[in-house]
Amino acid sequence: MSPVTINILKINPNLNIGALPAKVNDFEIIEQIPAGFAQHRVLRSQYALEVTLHNIIKDYPFLQASPQDADIIFVPIYTFCLAWRKPYIYDVGAIVESIHTLLDQLTRYAAAGHKVLIPYSDVMWPDSRCFMHHFKFHKNFFFVAYERADPNDNVIVVPYCTHIKANPIAYPIPCDQNRNHIICYAGRPRKEISRFESIESYYTENHDPNKWISLNSIENYNNIDSMYLNSFFSLQPHGDRKTRRGFYHSLLLGCIPVIFTNTADAYREVFDKVVPIEEIAVIIDTESRDPIRKLIEQLPTWKRRIANVEKIKNLLLYEDGELGIVKNIIEKIESLISARSGSNH
Repeated sequence: MSPVTINILKINPNLNIGALPAKVNDFEIIEQIPAGFAQHRVLRSQYALEVTLHNIIKDYPFLQASPQDADIIFVPIYTFCLAWRKPYIYDVGAIVESIHTLLDQLTRYAAAGHKVLIPYSDVMWPDSRCFMHHFKFHKNFFFVAYERADPNDNVIVVPYCTHIKANPIAYPIPCDQNRNHIICYAGRPRKEISRFESIESYYTENHDPNKWISLNSIENYNNIDSMYLNSFFSLQPHGDRKTRRGFYHSLLLGCIPVIFTNTADAYREVFDKVVPIEEIAVIIDTESRDPIRKLIEQLPTWKRRIANVEKIKNLLLYEDGELGIVKNIIEKIESLISARSGSNH
């Protein structure tokens, strides 16, 4: 079978899209894409998926210079980042405007059988906040995001980017059992926390009404890193939707996520055909009355779960030059196309 080829679409700079604004928001400042990006761990976190994928795909061995010669056309318009042209104000119209500029060209490629791939550094929302609901895309448009809004969307779900970037070969998942806490939690206050006795918590809520409710900073990252490294399990309730970055951050520090039955399927889809979600996380019932007891019972399985995280860390680290995530995206596109073909017979 011939390898899948990719073209990175060259976008006319006069169109004023395809580059980050000078200031994305208060904690994601990128003056220009190459400068400082590779070294700055805060910048390379959740909202930099678009830039991170672009950098990784540049090393793909089967690139094609011409879109007409490629199976997949990667469109580096940095959708989520474009929405933050004004600090703290998410403007979906900026995304819609940018896609409109390219839509006719991209639709012609899609109609000719090419797969058009657009990344988005967030979850997809089931309403007008998401750019997808402002268009009726050709069936050969595909989108990379952290969570889909509709089971019929052509969305490829991937692990969240975190600030932890390393060569998978040189990065062992921490497995030191000298940890002081059974379970911890980091993030905004959530009602699920009250169900766990003696949970170590670190709240990131920010009370400045002019800024995001959660404040990302180097200090926060250091404090959360330390807490995960010192805990066997981390509570990971829903985020803005079902999933959250902390799930993946926790995995990379050898702290096994604890999730609920009502969010497990969203993570299961991310690791479909790679690893069963039950092998890297503990799933508890949303009505469980004694969750701490279950975690104590699960302690003997902690090392086994860490070993399973080792097997998938190449998908979590998003290191430049590590193509595991690109291959995973290609496989999921092919799987979506195959499922679509099967439903038409």
